[in-house]
This record gives sequence, structure tokens and C-alpha cells, in this order.
Amino acid sequence: MGLPAFKLITVQEYLESDLNAVEKHEFFDGEVFAIAGASEKHNRVVVNMTSKIDVFLKGKSCIIYPSDMRVATPQSDAYMYPDLSIVCGDI
Repeated sequence: MGLPAFKLITVQEYLESDLNAVEKHEFFDGEVFAIAGASEKHNRVVVNMTSKIDVFLKGKSCIIYPSDMRVATPQSDAYMYPDLSIVCGDI
């Protein structure tokens, strides 16, 4: 018996469905993945990393974004919600 078939979706379909989604989903090459909630330990690590990086970036033209900021990758059809993102220079 084979695996059940599933439908790959387009980037546009993902972006449209994500507008009304209650939970966050990531997208990679046509597949959509639900993001599970993080543990308390994981969140403490993220807070500590953000604090340390913020001090390091003081005076630089960089901004730290939390996990609510969706990131697209130019190399492939992928959209994800990293724990934190750093953007330097003009946005």
C-alpha cells in the first residue's frame, strides 16, 4: 500500500491562505507545515539571544525582528518564521 497522495500548492495559494490562518504555517517547495508552540525553555533561549544580540547591534543600522515576522528566501520557494531575524542596512 502506497502513501496517501497530497496536493502541492503554489506560493500564491500559501500566501492567500496564510492571511486568514489562526496558526502560523511555513511553506517549502509547495508543502505547508504547521508550526508547533515552543517550550518555556526554548522561549527563554530566544529571549536571551535577542538581549545579547541587541546589545551587540547597538549603534549599528540593524533591526531585530521577533518570530512573528515571516521571512522569504530568495534561493527557493520558502517562507518561514525564524525565532528571530536581523536586518541590516536599508529596508
